[in-house]
Amino acid sequence: MSHAWTSSGEKRTIWWHYGPSDGIMNYLRDMRDAVHYGLLKAEEMRRINGKIPSPIDLRREIRPWFDSTYGYAKHHVNPVCRSSVAIIRSFRKNRKGKKYPEVRKLSMRLDSELVKLQDGFIRITMKPHEYEYIRVNENHSKYDEYSKYGISELLLTDRKVVLSFKKPDQKEIRVRKIGIDVNFSNLSMTVINHGMIENVSTKPTNNIVKIQNDYSRRRKKIQKHIRNPQKRHRKLMETRGRQSKRVKDALHKLSATLVRENPDTTFIVEDLTNIRKNA
Repeated sequence: MSHAWTSSGEKRTIWWHYGPSDGIMNYLRDMRDAVHYGLLKAEEMRRINGKIPSPIDLRREIRPWFDSTYGYAKHHVNPVCRSSVAIIRSFRKNRKGKKYPEVRKLSMRLDSELVKLQDGFIRITMKPHEYEYIRVNENHSKYDEYSKYGISELLLTDRKVVLSFKKPDQKEIRVRKIGIDVNFSNLSMTVINHGMIENVSTKPTNNIVKIQNDYSRRRKKIQKHIRNPQKRHRKLMETRGRQSKRVKDALHKLSATLVRENPDTTFIVEDLTNIRKNA
């Protein structure tokens, strides 16, 4: 996964009814209560910052409470935050006369890090070295085909098990390739055709640098002139959001131009994920 909360490739899903154990029922009730608490915190953060928090921001806020209250494995806080943010976003869009969102259903989506197929069972990590087991419906017509792929997520309710697998993308490698090295002010590109270097060039990214510098100056002014801490924080968050959107738009236009200028080509870009940890 490129990120713990995302998955690439196509999903393939099977589901079946089951009888949950007492441990799973207690877990689902705890998660329902945790999602309710996450909703309250998300609404509180929305009122302070002027926007609904991301699941990552909410996780940073409620993790100490979650760990001290339940003692479940640390990954369980992730689906709680995703569910809380998704519910409050849906509620504010379609509230239908209600004052507060409600959490009634016993259901939870578990990350793949918490789930493993083992000897015909789904093994769920509840706490460190503590597991719950659910028998897999191996008679499902698609189980043998889909189980060859990695697990994407598991949806548990008090009646149903929904197991999703992720089928990896099958990407064709073209004869002509362009390797791209991302620098702060330009892109360094090496064109390889039939195994031979065809061309080496650079493409400036001055507009992106200008966006970064402009918003850096704006943040300095905000920090200098706005004394109210809550208002200052809200303004800083607004500028970061606008900067991010403008940079994404500039990168999208740049990538679209590269693809248009180089048809029938495979692009190879360096992976900067966790570069500081790996350095």
